[in-house]
Amino acid sequence: MKQQTPLGSQGMGGYEPALAPGQKHLPAKANLPGRQSSVPPADQPEPLPLNITKNGFELEQVIRCGWKALYRKKLNGVVVSYELFYVHVQHAVEVNGISFKFKERYPSDEAFGRSAWSIIRKSEGEAIARYTNLKMSNSKTLNLSYHD
Repeated sequence: MKQQTPLGSQGMGGYEPALAPGQKHLPAKANLPGRQSSVPPADQPEPLPLNITKNGFELEQVIRCGWKALYRKKLNGVVVSYELFYVHVQHAVEVNGISFKFKERYPSDEAFGRSAWSIIRKSEGEAIARYTNLKMSNSKTLNLSYHD
């Protein structure tokens, strides 16, 4: 199975996940609220859902532009933190006879601290400010810490 590189270096000055040769990048507007089609074209990954359940938490997209996203994380309906991250892409592969779709995916636990950050004990306004300040960087190294 091909490993996903968290930070790619292609594109027009903005962050774009590394994709296999010949694959295209998803346009920034593809996963914004109001998207008309729930089925992406074959050459684009299935978009990350607006609402996700992971490890018992409910996650709701607050804001997204291009490859950076901010989600509100709730437990039993109470906001516990915000998750700020660069969207990852899972390439279409088959492993042991099981097919996996070409889709965007929520960051793995291992991505936190490198291309994803938890923002705890902060208001939504502060979380949005951090989202706004997160650059759409081509840099391989991000000097950011959002675990405060």
